[in-house]
Amino acid sequence: MRKSQDDTKKIIEGGYSFSQNGNKKKNSVIKRWAVLGGFFFILNICFIIGICFNRRVQGPKDKAVMVQGAENEAGHAELDKEQSGSKVSKKDKKDKVDKQTDKQHQTSKKDNVNKRVYLTFDDGPSKNTEKVLDILKEYDVHATFFVIGKEDDFSKSMYKRIVEEGHTLGMHSYSHKYNEIYESKKAFFQDYRKIKKLLYDVTGVRPVYYRFPGGTSNTISKVSMKSLASGLTKRGSVYFDWNAMSGDATGKDLTKKQMINNVLKDVEIHNTSVVLMHDASEKDKTVEMLPDLLKKLKKMKVDILPIDGDTPLVQHVKVENK
Repeated sequence: MRKSQDDTKKIIEGGYSFSQNGNKKKNSVIKRWAVLGGFFFILNICFIIGICFNRRVQGPKDKAVMVQGAENEAGHAELDKEQSGSKVSKKDKKDKVDKQTDKQHQTSKKDNVNKRVYLTFDDGPSKNTEKVLDILKEYDVHATFFVIGKEDDFSKSMYKRIVEEGHTLGMHSYSHKYNEIYESKKAFFQDYRKIKKLLYDVTGVRPVYYRFPGGTSNTISKVSMKSLASGLTKRGSVYFDWNAMSGDATGKDLTKKQMINNVLKDVEIHNTSVVLMHDASEKDKTVEMLPDLLKKLKKMKVDILPIDGDTPLVQHVKVENK
């Protein structure tokens, strides 16, 4: 019986020992897995933090790309949507781009609001002066006429009409004969006094503005253009050249469309445009293209004005005002 009890005790002790050893082994395995699990958990956390940090750093660069190409903002926006998983149809893309284009056109028109355009006509009066005045009246536009000296009744009526309808009446010499007026300083100012007196006698308005035949940049004058310009300034007159032109005096057979495009091209690059055109008797094409030119200028939302005391000077040869 005792032997049986001893054997039982040994079995129990052996089982306890086995169980204890098993538990030790089991705990060791659990500890190993816990360490490995912790290691992988920490590794995953580091990986996630690295991704987030990388995205945060790259974010400003993506924004910079959008700012650099304003004309492509619509395209960049669509790309961002596609990358985020949203689907954008081709029609939606086209609508976005169209809206962006319209916005750019509106901005261009808005920029043109501050542009000033001064239409000037040289070499009149003639039958075409009357036609030009009719067109300007129809479109409610005022311009500047640099006239030459003519003493017939029709010409005098044109001088008067220019003034009465709110246009600026300017001088363009009396004779318009280059070889005479540019022969000497004395000859020039004799001619100047003659045209100034004629216009004052006919209209009662003393003319102030002058345009040299051929402009101050002409190469025909035997006298220094700077000295003539200085002499005009001392006599209280203001001279204007031009920085835009239709090309109606170039000697080339330009189409109406070419003449209009010449003007618009120059107007686009200047905030103040003084446009050279002619209303002499042979300038029929200038008259024909004028309505279309006025329509396009009005569509551009520019201010069309006659030359006055507020007009910025446009001069090829400059002199100090004393």
